[in-house]
Amino acid sequence: MASQLGALVCCILICLIDEACNPPMLIPQDSNGSSQGLRSWAEAATKPKWRTNSVKRALVCLFTLTLASGMLWAQGPKVAHTTHKGTNVPMNVPATTLKTIFSNLGPTAADAYNDTEGYYVLGPNNQVGDGEQWISIPFTPAANSTVTEISAAVGWISGPKAIILGIYADNAGVPGALITSGESNKVPVFGTCCATVNVTVTPTALTAGTQYWVGAQSDDTNAPGFTGAFNSANNSNIAYNPAQEGWFVFSGEVPAALVRGTIP
Repeated sequence: MASQLGALVCCILICLIDEACNPPMLIPQDSNGSSQGLRSWAEAATKPKWRTNSVKRALVCLFTLTLASGMLWAQGPKVAHTTHKGTNVPMNVPATTLKTIFSNLGPTAADAYNDTEGYYVLGPNNQVGDGEQWISIPFTPAANSTVTEISAAVGWISGPKAIILGIYADNAGVPGALITSGESNKVPVFGTCCATVNVTVTPTALTAGTQYWVGAQSDDTNAPGFTGAFNSANNSNIAYNPAQEGWFVFSGEVPAALVRGTIP
């Protein structure tokens, strides 16, 4: 962040200095408003084009500032990394008759997600020192359903143990209004697997074929210092083969969550 801000400031200074060192060349005019010494359009064409140069400099500065601003604002969310701790324990999802509306947890209850990395979930007073960060992923119900429970693979790093899980409506491809949510202070330690944060929410109808978002956010009132990570799903791995040197697998870092409820 600091490097992009520095680049932006430098670009502004360069533009200001350029304009100061290369002021517009004013062409004197006579009392009739015509340019002195410019007897023909051909002669005028050989004179310095200060207007054209000024416009070019302005466009260059605008392009540079736009590029720097894009670098500043187009950064992706911050990712947390750690090492695995202890022995895996099975997911602690409540045993009920609820049906799965969406899930990317697994493949088994004792190997439900990747506990060594995930996107930070940050309150405004977080330990990392960055701005607040909430994380959500899209899902689309296959059938009309009613959500009553959300589970998420969120791990605690520091600060108060309190996290909000919720379902958001979709707004042109990004999370929109929060339509239901719940809060929990039972958050497993980041780097352990495979307990989940579980909340019960107000029953809310979901429409088949409609995109929604399930996400984790900080409680800015009761836990502004929360620092945690939304662990990655095991099934979000990506493989790549650089320069035909062989295949390597790494996590796509898609957060792991479960949405349950009733399906008629």
